[in-house]
Amino acid sequence: MPVVWSDRCLLHEPAAEIWVGVPGPAAETPARARAIRDALDARFVDAEPHPDEALLAVHDEALLAYLASAWEEWHAAELPHEQVVPYVFAHRELAARRPATAVWARPGWFAYDTMTLVGPGTWEAARAAADAALTAVDLVLAGEPAAYACTRPPGHHVTRSAYGGSCYLNNAAIAAAALTAAGPVAVLDVDAHHGNGTQEI
Repeated sequence: MPVVWSDRCLLHEPAAEIWVGVPGPAAETPARARAIRDALDARFVDAEPHPDEALLAVHDEALLAYLASAWEEWHAAELPHEQVVPYVFAHRELAARRPATAVWARPGWFAYDTMTLVGPGTWEAARAAADAALTAVDLVLAGEPAAYACTRPPGHHVTRSAYGGSCYLNNAAIAAAALTAAGPVAVLDVDAHHGNGTQEI
């Protein structure tokens, strides 16, 4: 079985995560992906770039635009953290009918937790993970009986318009949507945590 891989998936390096207000070491790190990749005895295939249309099939354009620019905007604003940290969360009682404009408030419009931080390589890694999933789809549609996309960051917690749970783009939903052109698709999620984003999409 071919394994699709991109070294760009290693660019996301969260220094920490914040869980119930307490900073701690990040759990979803490049070392996890390297360990899985190194344990695989398989034919590796490089992830190929894919157009944004595949991402827009499952995600709002505003989410994609935010994630692509979040760290650069945060860094340019010289905010006190090295990574983008949600602080204020949009809520209907706050008249949250449009995205926040302040750089420090924008993360709370798109994120739903404080543990999913955005750093300098996050967008590139998430985009590479989506490209790897779509390359696996291409292989299957071309006749491979199965293909494995070895990716990170993971994706199954991302909804149509919000990221969280250490996930930024929903690779499973992106791949499933691309596969629907060939017929019905089933998603089997074996993670210990419910893939709420895939279900919502």
